Amino acid sequence: EYIAIMDADDVSHSERVAVQKAHLESEGLDVVSSPMDVIDARGEIIGARLLPSSAESVRRWAPYGCPLNNPAVFAKAGVLKANIYDERYRVSEDYELWVRLLLSGHKLGNTTERTVLYRQPNEAYAKRRGLTYAWADARVKIAATRLVAWPRKPGVVLFALTSACIRLLPGALFRVLYRLKATWYARLLRRRAPGDSESTGRVA
Repeated sequence: EYIAIMDADDVSHSERVAVQKAHLESEGLDVVSSPMDVIDARGEIIGARLLPSSAESVRRWAPYGCPLNNPAVFAKAGVLKANIYDERYRVSEDYELWVRLLLSGHKLGNTTERTVLYRQPNEAYAKRRGLTYAWADARVKIAATRLVAWPRKPGVVLFALTSACIRLLPGALFRVLYRLKATWYARLLRRRAPGDSESTGRVA
């Protein structure tokens, strides 16, 4: 009836399934995920991945960034079986799937509770840069322009192209700008949707 996604080296809280199932059913969602605490190889918390909570705020957020945390997804089995990851996307395949579901009318949301400890690999930043990732991410963001009104479409396209250019920068510079973008994301989330996600002073 349901499918829960989790990476092998991450840690789910004991009440994760109960919390997410209750939220999915009470909000009438098809897919739900959660904000995550980010941990290093020693299990120490080094940051967090925040997300908007309500279905409407998730839909508004999708053109600017992945609206769900894939390692914390809990969904109706029928939805994921009928809508699989697109193998043409070697990266950003989860982002592409969530945008595709939103475009087809499915409801996605997030709990406010953090239900997963996400273990960030040492090569996390290296995996997020380069031409392949830049092209895939830009394609998804541009596809997501169909979720916004016409006056906002040029801004989304400009943001997609800017993000793609950042992913083509040298490693050290990319790391600095990527962390600045993540911090901006967190501040934007708190300002636009207060109460949607828990506050944190750190973002990974």
